[in-house]
Amino acid sequence: MTLKLSDKSVIPHPEASGRDLLPPIQAGDAGSGFGMTELEMSFFFHTLFGLPPGRDSNISEIMKNHKTPMHVLLTDDDEDDRLIFKEILGEMDRNINLRMVNDGKQLMDYLTTENNPLPHIIFLDLNMPNMSGVECLKEIRSHEKYNDISIAIYSTSTSKKDIDDTFYHGANIYITKPAAYSELKKVLKKSLSVVRLNLNSEFDRSNFVLKI
Repeated sequence: MTLKLSDKSVIPHPEASGRDLLPPIQAGDAGSGFGMTELEMSFFFHTLFGLPPGRDSNISEIMKNHKTPMHVLLTDDDEDDRLIFKEILGEMDRNINLRMVNDGKQLMDYLTTENNPLPHIIFLDLNMPNMSGVECLKEIRSHEKYNDISIAIYSTSTSKKDIDDTFYHGANIYITKPAAYSELKKVLKKSLSVVRLNLNSEFDRSNFVLKI
């Protein structure tokens, strides 16, 4: 089965008016591998696998039996942050396939290398050497072949300019890295569920910054 993040082939312009996003989902501590509540799992699998209504009772079984990993790519020049990210995702679910690169140039080299599997989600730091996160974001969103990749900005910056710029250039969600490990774990769990909802919806600035 081929995972496909969205049926949309064009990222809508952020100034375009459209339907509102679903309200933000609160992170849960249910027993799924992603740490989602039943409602979160329902949203997640309806969008990821195109499940019809009325299949919610089978969510846990699908999660258990589905063998295709979710491909996550982290781009971050901070080694400690990469190790913590890897540790947290390792606690979530065995079907997450994580790749990590150190800067924007390595990210673009990976994406443009033939036969490399494209990630479903990129977690993208902003302040990196060689090629910044915003430069990567612009480059990725300029190519139709990458339209199905969700992009989560993953930064310590709380600058309104950074938030506005990344929203305008097509990021799906903005995550401010919390200092506490427990809070970061909640943020990453929640981001894996809501980032896909933002990909499948019109841009909505009010839901762009992830809140716990």
